[in-house]
Amino acid sequence: MAAAQMRPGWWLAAMLTVLASVATAAQVSQSLAAEAADAGAITDLVIRLEGAAFRDQRDRRPAGNADVFINVANVAGRWEEEAPACAPEFNKNWHKGTISEVRDAGDRLTMTVQIGFMGDYHARGGSGRYVVNLIRKPDALSGTYEGTFRGVAVSGRASALVPRRLDSMLPAKPGEHPRLIFRRDDVPAIRRRAATPPGRALIQRVRQMLAERTENASMAPYAPGHALLYVITGETREAQLALNLVRHSLENDTPSLNYAHNCWPLLNIAATYDMCYDAWDAESRIAVGNELRRRSRDLLTFYDSHGYRRDIAWWFVTVTRSTAGVCALAVLGDPAHSPDAEMPVLKTTAQPQGFEPGRGVPVVPFQDNRSPDAWLFAGPFPLPRPPSFSTCPPDVDYLASIGGRERAAPSAGTQVVWDQISRTFQKLPSGFLTLDSYGRLRIEAWDAAGHTPLSVWYFYTVIYNDKPRYVMPSFHFRNCAVWVAGQRIRERQPFVLGAGYIPVMVQTAHGKTSNWETEYFVVNFETITEGTARGYMDWLQEERRQGILVTDPPLRWQYRGARTGLDALLGDGRALLRDDVPTQHAAGGLAGGLLPFLLAARNTLAVDLRLPGDELLRALWTAGAGQSAVEAKGILEQLRQDRSVMARALFLCPPQDLRRAKRDLDSVFGLAGEGTCAIVHPLDAVFIMAHYPFEE
Repeated sequence: MAAAQMRPGWWLAAMLTVLASVATAAQVSQSLAAEAADAGAITDLVIRLEGAAFRDQRDRRPAGNADVFINVANVAGRWEEEAPACAPEFNKNWHKGTISEVRDAGDRLTMTVQIGFMGDYHARGGSGRYVVNLIRKPDALSGTYEGTFRGVAVSGRASALVPRRLDSMLPAKPGEHPRLIFRRDDVPAIRRRAATPPGRALIQRVRQMLAERTENASMAPYAPGHALLYVITGETREAQLALNLVRHSLENDTPSLNYAHNCWPLLNIAATYDMCYDAWDAESRIAVGNELRRRSRDLLTFYDSHGYRRDIAWWFVTVTRSTAGVCALAVLGDPAHSPDAEMPVLKTTAQPQGFEPGRGVPVVPFQDNRSPDAWLFAGPFPLPRPPSFSTCPPDVDYLASIGGRERAAPSAGTQVVWDQISRTFQKLPSGFLTLDSYGRLRIEAWDAAGHTPLSVWYFYTVIYNDKPRYVMPSFHFRNCAVWVAGQRIRERQPFVLGAGYIPVMVQTAHGKTSNWETEYFVVNFETITEGTARGYMDWLQEERRQGILVTDPPLRWQYRGARTGLDALLGDGRALLRDDVPTQHAAGGLAGGLLPFLLAARNTLAVDLRLPGDELLRALWTAGAGQSAVEAKGILEQLRQDRSVMARALFLCPPQDLRRAKRDLDSVFGLAGEGTCAIVHPLDAVFIMAHYPFEE
């Protein structure tokens, strides 16, 4: 298969279809249920409408049609109204889509979708309305659409891909680990391989790398080494050492503005969590698992809010999305709450009795899904330890002298005294209120804090709400807490926003350095229907009873947007492996995200992702041994010299082909005889131990 023909976007859309179905444990609609048993429950699809939007001469980009990618979801037998969409050839924005009508008749699915396209520098906005007709086939949905965009008639092909279940394995059960790089049933074989000459050389190299690590380097890449030693030896001491390195990394690693660099520690932490899960105590499992959930969400939300480059040769695209996928698969179905965690309830807020906004306090009219644009703020207060791996917000209520965080109603000039520290509430300068690439208002907390490390700050405003309404809150910054009219409100937990003057207090906590080089929050209350609010609360309560997160943002809300974007970015006919792509970019995209993600999806979900171009990837191994019709040349030949790529591509090649290519393998990894192993990352050793053709 030629490199230019590989379209990895479709495999990712297919994978996330299954991921969503497993994560939500939702039922499929009656018409699709017959296929669910052997094809995977279809609850989440990315539908591609070819040429459904266009640019004209008044747009800044050249005229031409653009494909539109729409994410639709079926939950508990009902198609959700929300249908987020994107069109990378049109502009960078996410667009709000709504399903107004669905007709599900056996092997045919028809839906009407209304999309409000958000304009930006590149293209004007507009509206689109499409009637999509899909026919159910064994491994795909295909058909046509017709409708209008900016009032102009459009029509074309529509399609969505469905993955296939693997007959050779079952999906991993909730709580079953390891499952990312290898399955629990593979552990006995891995221990036998460790006793062979190549296995001993590999383990010796791992121990050498662990002994040579420096304390000022990131600890996360070394953690899989101890985790592998735990798997092989069964010594819980190794698992504890791995946990110590994970904790150190989560608390002390300095984030980089290049998010792909932040993915490497997360990938190592996810693999370590997976291998050491059974050895860690419940509290540590929950704490690390929740960090994986939160930080994978950070990757996706930052990436979405700052726009993206369409060219898939930019390895950032593959690494950030794939790493978020590995993290979500690592924690899929695992407990995220302690048994005594609070049961979520649908809260109702109201104007406090006798409350009136104080002098100089901003009063902002309610705006749907938009943050207030005027605030008071006060700080800093000392944070005794970084917030990453400790209780956040801090247990200390620094506003106790003025009634506490729940009841405080400061005015401009109100002084707060805590442990001989005095701070004054003052007006937040407008320079700390900025707009993201979508034009949405946000509050730059890290800048407002003066980049003060280990500090706590408070932000206060009053919202005037003209009528009661059900709202879904979002805050973005995970190290913040929000009190609305005296009640603690948590992100993505709907509540009733009462009428009148509603005070809002936000507390932010900042570590030794900025998280991802920027820390901002929003206080967005999106109006929703009562049915949506109560239905979502039912899901939250059910997940709490089960002890797992079925609606966790990385596994559900964020993944819907992530999956749509990946399909659009990678499914445009280009190829990651092409001769004009710099080798380091292709290697980073493959080893740093794509290959681990493919393997984790296969092992965890037991699905054949049907990656277009997998023959090309298998050529990494087989071409040099003369076993493939595809010649290894250009970038392929260069990638064959990258040990990390080769180690993580092992699973793609059939065992018989790997055995024929063993001489090449030994040369790359330095595993011939009692030779010196040449790998440079402990994580590579895990992939090799799981998939190298050992002679046991």
